[in-house]
Amino acid sequence: MSFIRLSDDYIDDPKFTDLSDGAFRLWHEGMAYCRRHQTDGVITTKALSGFRYFTKARVQELLTPWEQGRNALWNAVPTIGYAMHDYLEWNPCREEEQNRQRDSKERTRLWRSNGVANSVRDASRDAYEPVRVGLDPPALDLEREEKKDLAVVRFEEFWGAYPRKVGKGAAWNAWRKLQPDQELHGKILTSIAAHLEDSQWQKEGGQFVPYPATFLNQRRFEDELTAPQPHVSEQTSRLAQAVRDFSGSS
Repeated sequence: MSFIRLSDDYIDDPKFTDLSDGAFRLWHEGMAYCRRHQTDGVITTKALSGFRYFTKARVQELLTPWEQGRNALWNAVPTIGYAMHDYLEWNPCREEEQNRQRDSKERTRLWRSNGVANSVRDASRDAYEPVRVGLDPPALDLEREEKKDLAVVRFEEFWGAYPRKVGKGAAWNAWRKLQPDQELHGKILTSIAAHLEDSQWQKEGGQFVPYPATFLNQRRFEDELTAPQPHVSEQTSRLAQAVRDFSGSS
């Protein structure tokens, strides 16, 4: 069984407060479908027709932006169906979920193979000696812990530098997937500092700053930013023009 990830204050978001009861139920049904079938937020037209709360009117309600210039809860995908907006910001992608399930099965297998069931009697048959199979040497365990701790430290530095602190869990998943070394870690922090000076990130109080997970998953730290143009006042422009006119007439 998988679980849907939702922000604890999502119910108060204007995107949801204005929805009809049926559209609200359809949105949740879509979330459950995508999580159960690991579709990365995509719902095909054929699958949607079988939804319990499906009606064309409710779908249209989810496709309508809740405010001018904002994204709708669903986006139409030509020839396929629909995509749930920001689904992967909060929920793991198909690959991450498959890796998690595989790791869980492997941990269960090791636990069973290393348990008391593998104990064998000694030659005298008076005592049991547990036989543990597949355990890593302590040195390897220590190395793994050190790498894990370093990844956490680097991620916290990234999180502290990033201006939009939304979806920390999704950002951590993206960070683990990226596995930045020291060089890439420095590049990411340098990119954030450059983006903070970019006019696109400064618009409307940072409304256009992408989610941290999006920044990492889309490798936005590799974007080439346009150098900002210095602002020149009207008075300075007139003075400069006067100097150019005077120079041209002399």
